[in-house]
Amino acid sequence: MNQNPYNLTPQNAMRRPESHLAAAILVTIFCCMPLGIVAIVKAAGVDSAWTVGDYEKACRDSVSAWQWITWSVWVALIPVALAALVAAADFLMH
Repeated sequence: MNQNPYNLTPQNAMRRPESHLAAAILVTIFCCMPLGIVAIVKAAGVDSAWTVGDYEKACRDSVSAWQWITWSVWVALIPVALAALVAAADFLMH
């Protein structure tokens, strides 16, 4: 069992985790708004937690923001891929 899920080592333990705020905003605009909003909230939580000194929460929020961003992209891409498959099948049938 991994006792260090956020890869905290003495070299990177005090570095601010990436907030992924820009990516969260982009997926909110272009992919899936509800999931993107959750990603924005989690991304904003990274800086808030870092500011008050809660490094573990900042790392958790960073990982969580990235997960919500990933889900938002998948939710947007799956219908596009299905539509492309249907269009290709329709094209091949005629």
